Amino acid sequence: MSSLNQYIAELNFFADNLHNVVGDAGVKNADYIVNKQNTRLENKGTDAKESPIGSYSSVTVSFKKSKGDRYDHVTLKDEGNWYNSMFVENRGTQGLIIDSSDTSLTGKLMNGGGERENPAYGKDIIGLTEPETNDLVIEKIDPEIQKTINKLPQTIDI
Repeated sequence: MSSLNQYIAELNFFADNLHNVVGDAGVKNADYIVNKQNTRLENKGTDAKESPIGSYSSVTVSFKKSKGDRYDHVTLKDEGNWYNSMFVENRGTQGLIIDSSDTSLTGKLMNGGGERENPAYGKDIIGLTEPETNDLVIEKIDPEIQKTINKLPQTIDI
């Protein structure tokens, strides 16, 4: 059993550290998060705002057709190196971030380096869409929060 003051102290501690619970759950589910992002990029060619990230130039389309590669939208996966360099990091009160260990390529993709005179794809090429974020919360984050809540005392002495 627990005293009411101890229980309140534990609830306050939980509230003060909720960002850590969420962050740790995100890092624990990094593969899930990165896979959601990369699958959307590859299958739909859209960024985290669900906007198309671009289309290939006619030269690139011809080249991709000749190789039997996809050419209907930009996937950012020509060699797969950038996809394979993705990771999730817990930045505490700043939240979770998806990033790439290939910072030079990420910067190039965000700020230029795409098709047609190197347009920028923008910062939203990394991240989850709102529906993907909702899925993450429901499927992965909420259960971790509930596990932490379940560890709190279940009875209180008043």
